[in-house]
Amino acid sequence: MTFIADGISLPQAKAALAPGQLPDKPSELILVALADLEKVEASACYRVDMGVYHEPAQRYEGRSLRISAEDINDERCLVCFAGSVMAMTLDAPSDQKLWPVDFGDNSDKLEALDSFRCGDLENGFIELGIVTEDKGMPNDLPTCLEICPYAIEPATFKADMRDMAQMLAEAGY
Repeated sequence: MTFIADGISLPQAKAALAPGQLPDKPSELILVALADLEKVEASACYRVDMGVYHEPAQRYEGRSLRISAEDINDERCLVCFAGSVMAMTLDAPSDQKLWPVDFGDNSDKLEALDSFRCGDLENGFIELGIVTEDKGMPNDLPTCLEICPYAIEPATFKADMRDMAQMLAEAGY
């Protein structure tokens, strides 16, 4: 069981949310995304591609740049870190091309996840409204972290993201 700030577990944090609602705290948001990423990895309907938010593989507009036999006949939906949340927590249909803007109040949280997966804490905090023109990055946190790309090593990517979530939780975020 994964614990977040104040000894609350991920299942407890998710149970406290209304359907279609994502956590406000970055640490909890990252843990939800990690749980959803693991569901996507285990699903026959999805394939992880960190370059695509949420789009059926056969219709992927960028696939001509790196077309493969797998893409030509692939009926799965491609999703990134934020896209896994679209697919699992937000119940997006796997046959639709979707962007964060398609998720209303959750769009900034999905954009923040995209920044976090690249290690860009500052931009993620800007997306969430934690960093503004009047309020800079908290002094006890780095503006960015080195995150192993998912395409290089998925297990290391997930470990790096768990470490980020733990660091943010310990700092109260």
